Amino acid sequence: MGFTALSYSIAIRPARLRLLLDPLLPFVRCLQVLRGLFLRALKLAQTARDRGGVFLILGLTGMALVTILVVTSVASLICGYGLLKRRRWARIFGIVLAAVELINFPIGTALGAYALWVLFNKETEAMFGVST
Repeated sequence: MGFTALSYSIAIRPARLRLLLDPLLPFVRCLQVLRGLFLRALKLAQTARDRGGVFLILGLTGMALVTILVVTSVASLICGYGLLKRRRWARIFGIVLAAVELINFPIGTALGAYALWVLFNKETEAMFGVST
């Protein structure tokens, strides 16, 4: 089965996008949430007597968000590497990550929809050895 350069290029784009952009998107989202939490904590600390409790909650929330950031970034890097090497498991993993990414409006929605479109493409399925 011969693949054209265009079909190869279309199938590799999600892998490159996932390797380059996916580790950055959760990081930006976490920074936005942490900024909002920090500003809210400062406002609460001005009116609350127990300032230590407010910053404890902020610290725990920040640690949870950083953990989520690391897990999603590592998962995206593993998926991107597998897609570049054309592993069958990476296509399925990429579909799952793209479906989850649809929640991250607006950039994640666009990237997730594009990744789903490419990964469900017949030429991509053939490239990854999926029999239909």
